[in-house]
Amino acid sequence: MRERGGESRENLNVKRNEKAKPVKPLEQERTIINNNFMVQLSNLNSKMAIIAITVMLIAGSAEAQTEQSVQQAVQQSGQSVEQKQQAALKKQQAELQREQAALERQQVALQRKQIALQQKQAALQRQQVALRRRQVAEQRQSTFLLIIENTENGIKLTSRQGCAFKELTFSLKEGQTQEIDQFGMRNMNDKVIKDDNLASFRFRITKLESEFPLAVALEGIEGTAWKKLSFCIPDSSQLIDQNGMLSETTEK
Repeated sequence: MRERGGESRENLNVKRNEKAKPVKPLEQERTIINNNFMVQLSNLNSKMAIIAITVMLIAGSAEAQTEQSVQQAVQQSGQSVEQKQQAALKKQQAELQREQAALERQQVALQRKQIALQQKQAALQRQQVALRRRQVAEQRQSTFLLIIENTENGIKLTSRQGCAFKELTFSLKEGQTQEIDQFGMRNMNDKVIKDDNLASFRFRITKLESEFPLAVALEGIEGTAWKKLSFCIPDSSQLIDQNGMLSETTEK
């Protein structure tokens, strides 16, 4: 028996049975594939995100390290500059200390020179004082004052200064010589005696031939500025000292 549409009942049953079979449709497979792809893509995106984050972290860490390195380099550079400045300051301080030490040595040397100069000046002053004392002593020892005159008893010497005697009288013939010192008449071979309270001198007096009552020649031996003196004494006297002939007016 045929149904409408010209198909037999058997064919229709066969078709119905084929429709009832459990066969997967194409859309479902595509969906599964798409889902799998999306899952894989999601996993890939997650991995990429993780990689990106990791890269960012690494980059950030590297940047931080770089910045830290730069800061450390700047700090080290600053420290290096500071160290150089400190080294330069230390060098300058060392130079100043050396200069100060040199100045101190110079000052010590100058002080030593000044002390030596002062010592020399003091020694020179002592020498000058000693020389003055000797000069005063020599002057005192060589200072004498005598009056020579002619008397009936012969030649008379009167001491006004520097002699142990007050008056001394002796006779001489023409051409005769007598040696005189601060103690009086002496022989040429007598020992020389010194006395700090008296003048120290020696001279020889010789009576000369003359028309005057008395003419004498004096020869200085010691303690006189003159070597020879000659003079005549008519009626008065002649004053002499270690420097030569004097007048009564000059003596006074």
